[in-house]
Amino acid sequence: MTLAGKHCLLELHGCPKDLLDDPAFVQDTLRKASEASRATIIQVVAHRFEPQGVTALGLLSESHISIHTWPENSYAAADIFTCGENCDPEKACEYLREAFECARYSMTTVARGMSSGLAAVDGNTITPHSFRGVRSGATPESATPKVKDVSCPEANYAQTSG
Repeated sequence: MTLAGKHCLLELHGCPKDLLDDPAFVQDTLRKASEASRATIIQVVAHRFEPQGVTALGLLSESHISIHTWPENSYAAADIFTCGENCDPEKACEYLREAFECARYSMTTVARGMSSGLAAVDGNTITPHSFRGVRSGATPESATPKVKDVSCPEANYAQTSG
């Protein structure tokens, strides 16, 4: 089996609290991020918690996009998974970083769906339970984000614990 898709995990730090606590803004931003990744949006829903925080989920033809916000910490966590080769979830992450005006971020991209145990993503050979890289940086005027390979002990544990 070839690569089924890419799964990006994005953490946004130092975001303005008013953006993180506005369900209409969060929902609209997920739509625009999905469009930036060339994904097909089926539906986007959002819920605002009391006293603060928003969770939004976008159902995509290619899979999903979600975000959870903690305005009290100026923090948001996003999850973008797209199947196939037509979409680029990293473009959605770029859009989210800019829209939420984060001071710094980290992003992890995971290759999904490799039954052979190995696949190539951007020229790097990876296993189903290893991260291609973690990118972090300050935005919007940061230098090129640093990339390093890391492993995920939790994923390896989940794989072996049956």
